[in-house]
Amino acid sequence: MIKTLIITVLLGFLLVPLSNVFALETDPTAITRESSYVLFWPIVAGQVKGESLYILKNLKENLREKFIFNDIKKAEYQITLSEKRVVEAEKLLLEKKDSLNAKSTLAAAQDAREKVVQLIQNAKDNNQSMVDVQDRFRISLEKQKMLLQFLITQVSSEEKQNLEKNIESLNSVLAKFN
Repeated sequence: MIKTLIITVLLGFLLVPLSNVFALETDPTAITRESSYVLFWPIVAGQVKGESLYILKNLKENLREKFIFNDIKKAEYQITLSEKRVVEAEKLLLEKKDSLNAKSTLAAAQDAREKVVQLIQNAKDNNQSMVDVQDRFRISLEKQKMLLQFLITQVSSEEKQNLEKNIESLNSVLAKFN
């Protein structure tokens, strides 16, 4: 009886914070700085472009990608990289006030998204089931869009133009999976 009570209480503490993860807001004004952590948990920006150790982070990611041989796994990895780049762009724009590196980081996010599209197509051509990856990608795109829409409310007009272009590009990819 006591074991059951303890397990129930512990599960309650574990599951209550997860309710925030599943309650995605669609209103960009409802997104906050902390929301990117909830949207993309466990992804955090860490080192960003322009910082001295970023080159090592980039090298590690490129090396890791070389050892993934399955199109499905490569697509999943590229989805993660696109999410990382968007979170890094957030840090660059809001904390570092570095719009130049944010712009190239968002371009890298777009490159990763395009790789996902190509990898999904390759897997389909090889008769591999991509339903789970496509669903994950669509959800990721929607989350990325929410974060970018939030960032538009936080930056200057010049930076807004770049974010809007990125959202347009993201929307064109998203249209392929809806």
